[in-house]
Amino acid sequence: MLAIFSGLLLSVGDRYVIRIVLDERAVGLYAVGYGVATALGTLVTRPLNLFAFPAYTKVWDTQGSRDTSALLARMMEGYLMIYLPLIAVVWAWGGQALGALAGARYLEAAPVVTIVFVALFFQGAANVTVAGLYLENRTWTVGLLTLGMALVNLGANAVVVPRAGILGAALVTLGTYAAHFAAVSAFSLRRLRVPLAFRRVGLTVATCGLAGALSLGLERWAGVPFPAALAVGAVAYVALLAGADAELRRGAQSVVRYWSKP
Repeated sequence: MLAIFSGLLLSVGDRYVIRIVLDERAVGLYAVGYGVATALGTLVTRPLNLFAFPAYTKVWDTQGSRDTSALLARMMEGYLMIYLPLIAVVWAWGGQALGALAGARYLEAAPVVTIVFVALFFQGAANVTVAGLYLENRTWTVGLLTLGMALVNLGANAVVVPRAGILGAALVTLGTYAAHFAAVSAFSLRRLRVPLAFRRVGLTVATCGLAGALSLGLERWAGVPFPAALAVGAVAYVALLAGADAELRRGAQSVVRYWSKP
């Protein structure tokens, strides 16, 4: 219960601070930007949340800690491969998504969409690295860490929002979510490691940057419509990643063979 309450306070407390120190219009702008970011982010984080806990608890019970660590590492690598390119997409076209979903009058909140979307990356990643605490039934530790970050979030917003407005609130959200991820990971990874393949992580970042630059260049300087530029970038990202990583290449070939069956 403490973890649930603390998570709720961490995610919505900033709106109350904005309402107190600014006005209802600022709350509305921030809430819309936050909501659009959440709608986009949960396309990735919600399936991960639904899959991760039952998957790693089953492996823990049946195969032990070593296989559980390997599973968590694959989860995290897959999460990075999906979420990182989406950060690039939201950074480049988040304003367009906000205008399409909420209307042009909310475009002032476009920076909030991008910043909060990055913050939600850390929230999703924490759902993987927290496994060691949950598997040892240390939910109170998770709750106390989250409560501490929620209180830091409220205090930082009280200082920052009067000076920087809703942009400041978004930056505080990013900072506290990143700090929460670091704190939870520090406590949890001492109990159960998540051995990432850093070469693959670096490869993901590099290919994401190349594909994002291609999409943005096509749309901004070559006049290619946004959907087409995004599609080209997505194909380039998958092709570059599969071409440079043998394991991913074998996985892609298996998918192609499966869907090619008559």
